[in-house]
Amino acid sequence: MDWLFKPLYGRLRNKSPLCKISLFAAFCAVLLVSPLSLSTSRGADPPAYHLKITLYPAKNRIAGEGKITLPDGTAGLVGTGSLNVTDMRIGGKRAGEKEGAGAVIEVRGGEALEFRYDGLFPPGKEEEVIENVGVTGSNIIDERGIMLISEWYPPFSRPCLYHLEVTLPEGFVVLSESNGVRVVEAPEKGFKTLIFDSPIPLDGITLVGGRHIHQMERYRGVSISTYFFPEEDHLSTLYRDSVKKYLDLYGEMLGRYPFGSFSVVENIFQTGYSFPTYTLLGSRILPLPYIPETSLGHEFLHQWFGHLVEVDGEQGNWSEGLTTYLADHWYKELKGEGHVYRKKILIDYVNYVPPSRDIPVSQFRGRVDFATRAIGYGKTAMIFHMVRKTLGDDDFFSSLRTFIEKNGPGRAGWDDLRSSFTEKGGRELGRLIDGWTKGTGMAQIEIAPPKIVRKDNLFHLELDIDQRSGPYLFSLPVTVETERSKEDFLVKVDGKKVTFSETFTSRPTRIIVDRDYDTFRRPTGAEIPPVISGFTGNRENIVIIPEEERERLGEVAAFFEDQGFRVAGADAVKDDMLGRVSFLYISPDRRILSKLTGFPAEIALPEAGFTVKVMKNPLNPEKVAVLFDYDDASEVKRAYKKIFRYGNYSLIAFDVGKNVAQEIEPAERGIVINIGRGHPGKGEEPGS
Repeated sequence: MDWLFKPLYGRLRNKSPLCKISLFAAFCAVLLVSPLSLSTSRGADPPAYHLKITLYPAKNRIAGEGKITLPDGTAGLVGTGSLNVTDMRIGGKRAGEKEGAGAVIEVRGGEALEFRYDGLFPPGKEEEVIENVGVTGSNIIDERGIMLISEWYPPFSRPCLYHLEVTLPEGFVVLSESNGVRVVEAPEKGFKTLIFDSPIPLDGITLVGGRHIHQMERYRGVSISTYFFPEEDHLSTLYRDSVKKYLDLYGEMLGRYPFGSFSVVENIFQTGYSFPTYTLLGSRILPLPYIPETSLGHEFLHQWFGHLVEVDGEQGNWSEGLTTYLADHWYKELKGEGHVYRKKILIDYVNYVPPSRDIPVSQFRGRVDFATRAIGYGKTAMIFHMVRKTLGDDDFFSSLRTFIEKNGPGRAGWDDLRSSFTEKGGRELGRLIDGWTKGTGMAQIEIAPPKIVRKDNLFHLELDIDQRSGPYLFSLPVTVETERSKEDFLVKVDGKKVTFSETFTSRPTRIIVDRDYDTFRRPTGAEIPPVISGFTGNRENIVIIPEEERERLGEVAAFFEDQGFRVAGADAVKDDMLGRVSFLYISPDRRILSKLTGFPAEIALPEAGFTVKVMKNPLNPEKVAVLFDYDDASEVKRAYKKIFRYGNYSLIAFDVGKNVAQEIEPAERGIVINIGRGHPGKGEEPGS
């Protein structure tokens, strides 16, 4: 799963910043016009927030009391949200009419704010967002499990050091942001009390748990824990061993792990969240084989980038792209497949980000759909790749360690990253970073046919490279193959046009530009295979369902209409319409498709209950045609929504809802220019 991942008070990963943070947003709006904003500087001592709660899972209820103490000369705001605040006192005096649901109260240094409250968090409907996988569920206190993410206690407008005491029935286990947990005697029989202290000042805290089995061991001075339900506890050793692997990898790359513990917690909701000291993974997600191999590493790396060094939201969210680069992408790079992942980033951007949806990465706050993911995760990862290729590995990772040392714990933005990188790379690297973070789009290059002049048994090659975008600053790898050798070059592109010029002792036969996708550029048509995202990435595309399939697949038609696609019968579409868009054809009878587009009626497909095949649109090769093939409509109903998770594939097949095959159609690697031999006696040999 692509973790797909902003969040609760800046610390919840893989979550839209618009979810469940309305109260904190109100705080921010007040602070913009309030002199209190002057008291939120990093240098001020953090407030102390003491919270003491009791959970009653059988009644879905929380009851608590708290105290917030601020250093002299500071101030902040506390809110009550939808909680039932029964008593609130400032400096020992009742807050009067200010208490109750929806109140926002000012607190100043030297005045302790004390309160009592209760609230109900019954089970709610879990709704999965197709374009934001891993973001689901809501606050819940229940016999099945506990997930308290935001506004489950009166939130405060400044980072605090939290001390949390949780009393709950025996048999339940909970976890919050902490280097460890202490267990003390509970005041009620049949209950127990757990105590957590936040390891650093935090914008907010969470509380999760249930009837878990807790397994723990220590490795390299870190407590590694799993909190799994009994059905999945057999995975505990696998996950703890995976965390050890990431401790080794990132300890060497970035320096010492920043906290004293890390836990993997199973959730009743299908989440993919990261918090300081733990990650919260859904019960159906946890057993997937690729999660401990890739996604877990992404969430673990957020402990450095996003938690220890938090995002300064005013400058954009850099942490998702950096984490994607050093986790998801890095695991491919270690296998020699980094170019495959980088090409995927480029194709995602082409398919998911129309000009109307494009924003600079400096304006990216969090992922809410495929477009924001392609920008904030993908493009940002490519920016870090271009920085790394410019600096070299030693200086790149040294700069990141410097960045961590200077800014953690605390907030940082692109300016801080730029400062750390330019200490090694100088002003020109700063220009590169500024251009890519503040601009929109991709580099678009056009390469003229190469010119070759033969003289004195030497071959002089000239290649004109035009930049139709930006102009961005980047280095373009160029490989020249000759009749007897192969040589690699790096062409600096700084402006609208540059000419690559080189002399060879044997005739050049082929040129490959950016073979490993080291530049954030628009791929050529020959480099882009027909893939599902070519259809799913644009809601102006069309779904064609012949009338005879409408009754069997009405829910499928309704789903695509709800997603914003136009759904039409075969008799309502014409060639000129299909030539302007990509389309999805839903029917096992391909004769209608053949009449509409000229597709062959017989297409070789694997044996499966439901197959999705993507081809170039014969009426417009820049678009795609997607075919749903099946015999039984029930097979389609089990899996059709899953196509959004397989955007980079040309073919996927399912049996009884389970994926059994996936393929990507071959395409060119890099911009390939084959050079034809000129006529004998000619001084110039034209490219072809």
